[in-house]
Amino acid sequence: MKKNSFLTFIFAFFPGAGQMYHGYMKRGISFMSIFLLIVFIATFLNIETLTIFLPIIFAVSFFDTFHIHNQTYDERQANADKYIINIEKLFGDEYKTFFKIKHRTFGIALIWFGIFLIFNSTVFPIISKLAYSLDLWWLDNIMGNIPTLVVSVLVIFIGTKMLKSTSKKVNTEEKWKEFKPTETDSNKE
Repeated sequence: MKKNSFLTFIFAFFPGAGQMYHGYMKRGISFMSIFLLIVFIATFLNIETLTIFLPIIFAVSFFDTFHIHNQTYDERQANADKYIINIEKLFGDEYKTFFKIKHRTFGIALIWFGIFLIFNSTVFPIISKLAYSLDLWWLDNIMGNIPTLVVSVLVIFIGTKMLKSTSKKVNTEEKWKEFKPTETDSNKE
């Protein structure tokens, strides 16, 4: 069934809503989640440079909505609704095991996030007022940039860890085996 073109146009302005209007819930939730996650991280952690990705996500979502709108019935049947980021491809077939093994890491991250929220809502305002009254503007500035500092150190740590894991030598003999055509390849010639 063809959806209303005007409503499609209106919903296309909200990343993910146009896809959801056309019945692609997983795709719509993916666009909406990515968009809102970037907004959250950029505003909460004071990393405005992440907002450079918002127009890109908006444009892709906007035009994807009209691509879905203009599909025929057969094309819709062939184009299954799926998440944009496939967790199985990202973490392999054993992604559930990965999250079970890494539950301690996620738990620690949640505890630190909770401590930060308590600090940000109670301790930081007191220190900020005290620093302002004692003319310690630099302390107030440092305290206001703690989330950005923590994320920056975390990104550097993850990048370093990734570089160390990829620097392991790969057996080049196995990687560059000589190509031997099969019977089906030689029949094509």
